[in-house]
Amino acid sequence: MLSLLLILLFPLPSSTDCGPVYTQFHGYSFLNPEIARLKSPYAPFTLGFAKVFEFYPGHKTVQEQQNINEWWERYCEVPNKADIDYVVYASSIRDLNELRSTIEGELLPWSSLGPPLSSNSFARYLYRYKCTEAIDYLIFAKKCEPHATTRRSWETDQKDLNEMENLIEQGQVLFKRTKSEYFRLRYVYQIVRLAHYMKNYRQTVALYEYLMPKVDNDPSLIEYWVLGHYAGALLEIGQPVRAAYLFSQIFDKCPSKRYSAFHSFSIKTDQEWQECLLMCKDNHERAVLHVLRAESQNAKLVEEMRNIYRYEPTNENLELLLLREIKKLEKDLLGLDFNNRRRQNERLYNIPRPEAGEKVIELQKFIREIEGQGLVARPEIWKLAEGYLELLAGNYYFAAQSFNEVKDLTENDTLLNQLEALELALQISDWAKAESEVEDQAADIQRTSEVYRQYPDFPDFMRDKLTKLYRQSGDAGKAFLAQYSIKDLKINSGERMVDNLLDICRNESANRFERSLVMKPDGSTIEEDLLNLKTNHFLSRGEIEKALETYKRIPLENWDNFGLFYPYLEHFKDTINYSLPTAVQVFNKGEILQDMVRMEYMAEAEQDRDKAAEIYYRLGLAFYNMTYFGYSWKMLDLYRSGASMQRLRRGSGNYVVAHPQYPLGNKEFFDCSVARLYFERARITAINREITAKALYMAAKCEQNAYFVDTPAGTAPLRENFALLKENYSDTEIYQQIRSKCKYFEAYISK
Repeated sequence: MLSLLLILLFPLPSSTDCGPVYTQFHGYSFLNPEIARLKSPYAPFTLGFAKVFEFYPGHKTVQEQQNINEWWERYCEVPNKADIDYVVYASSIRDLNELRSTIEGELLPWSSLGPPLSSNSFARYLYRYKCTEAIDYLIFAKKCEPHATTRRSWETDQKDLNEMENLIEQGQVLFKRTKSEYFRLRYVYQIVRLAHYMKNYRQTVALYEYLMPKVDNDPSLIEYWVLGHYAGALLEIGQPVRAAYLFSQIFDKCPSKRYSAFHSFSIKTDQEWQECLLMCKDNHERAVLHVLRAESQNAKLVEEMRNIYRYEPTNENLELLLLREIKKLEKDLLGLDFNNRRRQNERLYNIPRPEAGEKVIELQKFIREIEGQGLVARPEIWKLAEGYLELLAGNYYFAAQSFNEVKDLTENDTLLNQLEALELALQISDWAKAESEVEDQAADIQRTSEVYRQYPDFPDFMRDKLTKLYRQSGDAGKAFLAQYSIKDLKINSGERMVDNLLDICRNESANRFERSLVMKPDGSTIEEDLLNLKTNHFLSRGEIEKALETYKRIPLENWDNFGLFYPYLEHFKDTINYSLPTAVQVFNKGEILQDMVRMEYMAEAEQDRDKAAEIYYRLGLAFYNMTYFGYSWKMLDLYRSGASMQRLRRGSGNYVVAHPQYPLGNKEFFDCSVARLYFERARITAINREITAKALYMAAKCEQNAYFVDTPAGTAPLRENFALLKENYSDTEIYQQIRSKCKYFEAYISK
């Protein structure tokens, strides 16, 4: 049940242009629901889940089950409960009339009664003992049922009200005629319920006060069902205090109506509260009132707990309220100094609450006041709570002492499991430095701790703690992989992170936890992935030789693992999806880097200026096609998004754009400056006008991309290369090709 309610409380993540935003609260919880006695009928209310409890259908099921149980008990626990369920809830008036006629001998014997009643143990019991009053009541109840439900205003008409009034009169006749006190009580329920649903509240009160004194029945849950309608009518006619008192009694004693009583209880003023307290017959009833008041929006919870304790120290709601408040404080304070979404929690949820620290102190004071008196039902729960509050307050030494004392107070497996979880949370919280001893502890926890695996928040809790410690010690790579995966690093990697992690991969004396950070499922490390990323860093800056030397550290037989490419195709019109012609031979990154290094040496040594210009142009194509705008973008990037240009903050110099799947955003390779440098070399070197024209156009594309990426919106583009192309090369063949394929150039020359 608790897991269902928690799911309802947490929405799905979303994103904005400012970065990935997870709209759900991000925190940790290590409270075991089992210690809260969730089987307690009060748990859904006292634990503070009242607002979402309506999504949980249990209250209706409880009502039906309790009703069936009472029928079963009244009939000597003989009939099958499923058969009682069928007769009470599923049978028709026609079925019941046939059963009654069979009992009176008006039809053929029992054997002639058709299924399913002929095989129903409850129907057979009624037949055997000639329980005609039970059948008469069930027939009447089924006539009332269509009218005794909450109806929308436009569905209520005069005909319905007349029929309901007729049924009330019939019910009173049957009430007087019936000998069984039990069925007389049930008739009162149907009659009063009809009057209530007619919204004739004064009639409801009058019928209750007239009929109930005439019933001399053994205790029954039906008394509380009737009482609920009476209390609701009193509330409507202006007797809120009397109604509140009755609702508190129903809440306390009738599980099947606890839900409606809980939501109907209302005390609005101090005077009403005092009057309601005066109606209570004993301290238990007073304690119940304080339990209900603890659920109000502005409740002073510890004060209410003090009052409940004063009236009834063993009241089971005390423990539930204690755990409810600790759960709130846990949300406020647990892992606060290393929660990686603390600012978001503050902005969206106002968590931690400003008064959280004061509430911890107040609750600790209350616990210490009562723990030596020996009056509470389970002292071990209170000592455990005291230790957890000390942990939340950062008093780790005293938390450890309190947890040690709990071990002497209980042998309960559930509580000992809870204690083990809180001790593990204490151990992780107490880590001060990212040193080998701490990493060894982390590795042992991951490998051997059962409680670590039982509580789903522990991996995140330990990950966030270690991330903070790594950042403090300057271990950027460890901080990243403690929090994220190698895939996230491929989406947005920093050179410092990559170097830090390469050092770990190569360190033969790395500890177990360090090795776990860089280990793949197959037992290998991420070293080759990191070398590929480091290669990309050099290549994106045009440092071809450094890129090649780095890539050579990857074994030659694994070069193909990072993709096959051909970045040299001339492609004047950029398209989102472009497939290489099938005749094109592709190469791995190492082979392409070797070719690019060779070409650069050739260009510098070439005596023919046009041949040198063609080589520079070819290198420019390679660098352009590796950027976000080219078809070989996968050489430098793992993921490209068409929405990145919309998300980009133009002119910021930051090429990391928000993406909901990637926590640190998606780094795009927008920078065409290296490609433009080679195109400029080709233009300056070339004698042939066709080569110069196409180099100018490709440089213009780089210039235009830089405008869309690096220039604030509203700034006019320079178009220097477009101008040179228009003014000096309009007579070339390349010029005509470009004009037919590039709408930007066509728009420029048409001005």
